[in-house]
Amino acid sequence: IIHSGNIYANGAFGGKINVISKDSIKLDGSILAKGITDKGGKVIIMSENAIETTPKNVIDVSGQYKGGEIRTLAKKNIKIPKKTLDKHLNNPKKYPLDEIFVQKI
Repeated sequence: IIHSGNIYANGAFGGKINVISKDSIKLDGSILAKGITDKGGKVIIMSENAIETTPKNVIDVSGQYKGGEIRTLAKKNIKIPKKTLDKHLNNPKKYPLDEIFVQKI
């Protein structure tokens, strides 16, 4: 699967987005599950093979009061550029997260 467009699930309490594949997943677009008035949403990306993101990829689960969750799980390989995670970790007021979970299974 190659995702190069936009997926929006924004709402008052944030949305939920699941990207699940038996094959590899390459993320090159935006996935937004922002909470407009409350907590941010939840994004799950799961592959039975590998997950790769490009520098263009944006995953935003920010919320008005508290961030949401990003979970990535893959059996073989997960390639997420450090700057993708750094923007959440180094600027938690702008990109708040409740949890970042990256696991090779």
